[in-house]
Amino acid sequence: MADDLVAWLRAQFDADEKRLRGGWYSDTHWQILRTRLCLGAWTVSRENGVDATLNDRIAEAGLAFMRELFDQWQADHAVAWLAEVDAKRRILDQHMGSYAELEDGTRHYFCQDRAADPDFNGDLWAPCLTARILAAPYAGRDGWQEQWAVA
Repeated sequence: MADDLVAWLRAQFDADEKRLRGGWYSDTHWQILRTRLCLGAWTVSRENGVDATLNDRIAEAGLAFMRELFDQWQADHAVAWLAEVDAKRRILDQHMGSYAELEDGTRHYFCQDRAADPDFNGDLWAPCLTARILAAPYAGRDGWQEQWAVA
């Protein structure tokens, strides 16, 4: 049913917005990167006979540099990415904005283009191509269903 795809897509859009507003990397991610930098610096130190006590300073300097670059890059792009998430929401709402309310109070969404097409004789409740195209970049995330794939 289209309801499953619509709900799942809205959750993906919400997750994207949350990541964009809260930063992509948490302190845990930066700590993992620092550990990798330390290990890399230790390996270089050992192989080149350099004092291994420099590892922490090398790793901290590398981490600070990378974090500053990444934060600036993300800040430069976040406005456009948030606008893209908003555009995807609007497309989904405009396209799948029609629904039928059943006796039990549940709503079932359907494609407005299909409903307006007098020649359409397929499953009105199946996910349409537009919704499946919006979902394509999220294939592989939790909850993805293969029948949503675009051929």
